[in-house]
Amino acid sequence: GSWYLDVAENATVELCLNGHTLTFSNEYLLVRDGASLLLENGKVKLESSANKVIWGYSSEAVEIRNCDIDGNGTATYLVFINGDTGAQEVKITDSKLHNICDSSYAAVSMFGENPLGSLDISRTDIYDLAGSSNGIYLDCATAKISNCTLDGLRNDGTIDIIKNCTIVSEGASIQNEGLIKEISGGSYTYNPSIFQESALQNSGTINNITSNAEFFGAPA
Repeated sequence: GSWYLDVAENATVELCLNGHTLTFSNEYLLVRDGASLLLENGKVKLESSANKVIWGYSSEAVEIRNCDIDGNGTATYLVFINGDTGAQEVKITDSKLHNICDSSYAAVSMFGENPLGSLDISRTDIYDLAGSSNGIYLDCATAKISNCTLDGLRNDGTIDIIKNCTIVSEGASIQNEGLIKEISGGSYTYNPSIFQESALQNSGTINNITSNAEFFGAPA
């Protein structure tokens, strides 16, 4: 289409870039209703203005492996999943996601009303975000986040575990308004250059924080 490259409804697509770069100009990659996408082994770059790079629109599954996704300082989302319908599965491993422009949004967002989705993200770096943007914003679904380095995490859904992550943010490193079952290991740091917040800002529920999870930043 003139505005996007789409994975058609109910289709299953495996796209191996084999080290090449898929570049969008004022467009994005759209995964339609009931469709599944596996994207791996390359780079996805946004060349000019668009509000997202990969959009799972009522998709069934989106998996990203060994990819570098670059918003070029113009995207407001790098991976946006519409969570209003379906038990969507999103998995991101061994990847880099960076360079978004809007401090109101997140690099990876699962947003909507349906709680049945899942996010599993590991060994992934999320960085160079504008202002107070979050690396991950979970509004629905259940997540597992492990061995990641990212700028900020906001949870309004359910996180089973945050394990061995490094999160540094200009606001709260972790902002929790939902349920986090366990925070295990890792380093969580508040960078006090803009906001007066702590490393952990919690108005939800956290069941367990293990003794080897380290929190840094004032106020204590």
